[in-house]
Amino acid sequence: MLLSAFVWFGCSDDQFTEKYNDPSTVSSVTIQKLFTGQLMQSREHFCAIYHRYFAFDSQNMGRWAQTFGSSGGSRWAPGYQAYMDDNWGRFYRTAKHFKKLEDLYLELSEEDKKTEEAWYMAGKVAIYAYLVANLDLYGDMPWTEAGKISLTGIIEDAHSQYDKAEDVYKLIIDDLKTVGLRFAPSSGMTKPAIFNSSQDYINDGDFEKWQRFANSIRLRAALRVASNGSITAVGQAAIKEILENPATYPVVEDFDQNIIVKNRRLDPLNLQPAQGMSDAGWSGSKESSAALIKRMRDGDWRLNIVYTLATESAANPEYTVYRGRGPETTDEESSNLGANGYSKVRQGGFFWHNDLWDHQIYSSPETWFIKAEAYLNGWASGDAEDAFKNAVRESIEFYFYYQEHRIRWGTGYWGDIMNYYIDPERPSVAEIEEFADRKWNSDDYENKLDAIITQKWVNFGILYVREAWNEIRRTGYPSGMLWPKGSDGIVFEYVPTRWRYPVSEINYNKYYETVKDRDTYWTKLFWAKP
Repeated sequence: MLLSAFVWFGCSDDQFTEKYNDPSTVSSVTIQKLFTGQLMQSREHFCAIYHRYFAFDSQNMGRWAQTFGSSGGSRWAPGYQAYMDDNWGRFYRTAKHFKKLEDLYLELSEEDKKTEEAWYMAGKVAIYAYLVANLDLYGDMPWTEAGKISLTGIIEDAHSQYDKAEDVYKLIIDDLKTVGLRFAPSSGMTKPAIFNSSQDYINDGDFEKWQRFANSIRLRAALRVASNGSITAVGQAAIKEILENPATYPVVEDFDQNIIVKNRRLDPLNLQPAQGMSDAGWSGSKESSAALIKRMRDGDWRLNIVYTLATESAANPEYTVYRGRGPETTDEESSNLGANGYSKVRQGGFFWHNDLWDHQIYSSPETWFIKAEAYLNGWASGDAEDAFKNAVRESIEFYFYYQEHRIRWGTGYWGDIMNYYIDPERPSVAEIEEFADRKWNSDDYENKLDAIITQKWVNFGILYVREAWNEIRRTGYPSGMLWPKGSDGIVFEYVPTRWRYPVSEINYNKYYETVKDRDTYWTKLFWAKP
């Protein structure tokens, strides 16, 4: 773990109470308060605020997945290192609360556990969702021993050995099965009277949504390991179990079931909509992706929702075309076209500057794309084509919901005035069905898996950029992507395939030596396509 583990985990109950004294009414360490503290610490992961979305995701994974535009010699180089390192620290600050919560829970009598179980189970779902996201970035991580110092008080325990990523994925897949079943009505788990929106900003204490959240993250983790590596059988078995037993393992399948953090402008949590998306620099820097635009030109209504128009040429400054930046974009072309020669992410679009936007954690199209792939590969019984079309429909409906439910956020301008834009009319059911059918039968794809992953990648787009990057690494699709070498001449000639451990981990965890040899940006994780 980090050197700061001496602070994070080296706390007695009294010290822990003193450090977690927010709000001021907290007077003792309780499982309920630790759960709320855990969610508070993880809000920078679950919500699209500055550090998570602007500084980390869009400037790194967004460019590597080519759902954000990039060009130039240093196109693959990471952003500001301090923000990158803080991603690791934020996770372990969150883990601090969960590990202490777990310790207190396991010390309870069997009778007392019945009244506190819901906090523990929800805490597991939330930390596992966060843990999967980081396993996807780094691979092997300290988990089993992480936080031991808070339980033993031994300074040596501030150093945590690395768990094999395969073992942690398997732990998550196995444990979330049990957790999901505990949230089922038939389990008889007690719902605490105060398990509500004031303590649970994700699901407002709704057991059904926690059950779907648990099963959906289990499904996501299972898919990650199902295609390649040493535990494909584990992933495929879990996928089959979930998809073929929907009554026992319900997942997120429609818009109303989406796992979100509702915008709460006046809430003490200060979870404002689209934080981190309103940075002033975006008006000139967040340009569209050439790869994404290329795959959305064929009558895809989402193109108009996400991007502004660009000028036709320097000689003809009419806003009539969609044009994005990509690895193939030359400096000469950029100079000739000028600032308005490329489409921009719409500031007045369906999410940016939208006071009704909700922070997204897991949404229904992802499940349907997983179903389509699972059915296609024979991992579960079902109709791949039907699932694919449902996924496309859910995605289009998702984009249009937030496009049509917009209220301007703040006093600044919408930003769309700098480029022309088109507000599309909602397509009819028949038009969506025709579009989905055309995509399923298109000759633009190498095969049906390419069709599925390409549309999944389009759906993730500029919102779930980590998942877009994960899909490229796992499957090698979408096909036809260009990955030219960078020309910085030093390090980042090639697009990264994993994220490096932070400097603090390298300097202060003695067990770093056990993973040092494979700690590069280009070490493929075990589940990645060879």
